[in-house]
Amino acid sequence: MTPVNPNDAQVQVNSYVDMHCHDANPIYSVVIDANMLRDYLNSKTPNAEGQMGTQVSELKLIFAHDLTYAEARAAGTLTPNDPELLSFVLLGYDPTGTYILTSNNKVFDQMGPCPTECPIIGQAACTYLQLSNTDPCNPSTSTK
Repeated sequence: MTPVNPNDAQVQVNSYVDMHCHDANPIYSVVIDANMLRDYLNSKTPNAEGQMGTQVSELKLIFAHDLTYAEARAAGTLTPNDPELLSFVLLGYDPTGTYILTSNNKVFDQMGPCPTECPIIGQAACTYLQLSNTDPCNPSTSTK
């Protein structure tokens, strides 16, 4: 993965937001607790095969359905009005490609989907990616 210029990222994000802002249930981002993620990345936890002392070398963000939706879909109890609830599963893996679980043998899947669970202050509260503090929620570089 290569870092990109912040202005390029701004154009990319604003284009995506413009395209999906009228979707019935848009998801623009997910919020992850940095302390929880930092602890996970810095710990040596068992991998999915039970081997201890393995450390995360890469992260994989996997698209998934919200558990309630997935269970209802599997049971055949969805109604036509049930929205498809998008979620993500975040898993680290070691250099051999083996998934690494958290210290309590779990995976991350409770990230806060935005716009439902968004930050409420500062630049992070904006749907558009704004890099200026002068007018952080004005999509002045939007690509409409």
